[in-house]
Amino acid sequence: MLISSLVIFSAESCKSLAKASAKRWAKKKRKEFLHKCNDGAASKFGEKGEEFCDCALDLVMDKYPNPDDGLSLKFIEILKLTKDCISQ
Repeated sequence: MLISSLVIFSAESCKSLAKASAKRWAKKKRKEFLHKCNDGAASKFGEKGEEFCDCALDLVMDKYPNPDDGLSLKFIEILKLTKDCISQ
């Protein structure tokens, strides 16, 4: 019971965080980041590349409220910043 409550709470927290982050970056900027990330992630992660980039986008939006700062990151910088996304 406690574990299921924690899982539900964690999922809801992630959704809230993602919604808050999405408000900071326009949809066009989020798509631009995902396109750039997916180009680099496809060769490194294969089918998991898209999952990695979704996770990376959330973390980059949190760290860089200004989309231009996040979009200027090179893929290797994204990998370093989002190492937690790699272990998923």
